[in-house]
Amino acid sequence: MVLTRAAHRTVGTVIGLALTAVLLAIDPGPTALALVAIALLFPTELYMARHYAIAIGFFTPLILLLTELADPSDPWRMLLYRGVDTVIGVVVGVAVALLVRSPAERRR
Repeated sequence: MVLTRAAHRTVGTVIGLALTAVLLAIDPGPTALALVAIALLFPTELYMARHYAIAIGFFTPLILLLTELADPSDPWRMLLYRGVDTVIGVVVGVAVALLVRSPAERRR
């Protein structure tokens, strides 16, 4: 389960980063970005309980677009940092999950 969730997080974030890169490369302006962010709320909520990777694929651009609207900065650096943060988080999360397994799980 931990590895599945880690894979979902990684794949969903990569898809979300690609979508965000496309949206920011087009540079549609703040009003259009705000409307896209609002539109991303629905699929994020729809898939969060059903399929984590799909939900994260919508959630990542939602959060990054809101961040860009609130405090415009270098979008490519933001995308890079989000990707690196996700990889670090997934590796640490999996490592901790493996370390704190119950004795019964360790025997398997």
